[in-house]
Amino acid sequence: EQLVGLTGPQGTAGTNGADGAQGIQGLQGVAGANGADGTNGIDGKDFKYEDFTPEQLVGLTGPQGIAGTNGADGAQGPQGLQGVAGANGADGTNGTNGIDGKDFKYEDFT
Repeated sequence: EQLVGLTGPQGTAGTNGADGAQGIQGLQGVAGANGADGTNGIDGKDFKYEDFTPEQLVGLTGPQGIAGTNGADGAQGPQGLQGVAGANGADGTNGTNGIDGKDFKYEDFT
């Protein structure tokens, strides 16, 4: 109760003060150590896939894309030229003569 009597209502907010002057630049940091030299390439030749391990090749190639859809069938092409006729075959050998030189009849056979 006594504290309530000692404090009054809150006053209005004051205006912001001006920005302070910029400080002086700090000291430059110590330079880092030089990195190790890289390895030389393979005799200055163009690279070949067989020069790399499978793990290294993963970084060179992206994932395989999905298969595309099959295209429509093309139109039928024109008919080809007729081939050259083959040579005639050799004549067959003559058959053996029939019985007694007579014409054969089915009834002659059992």
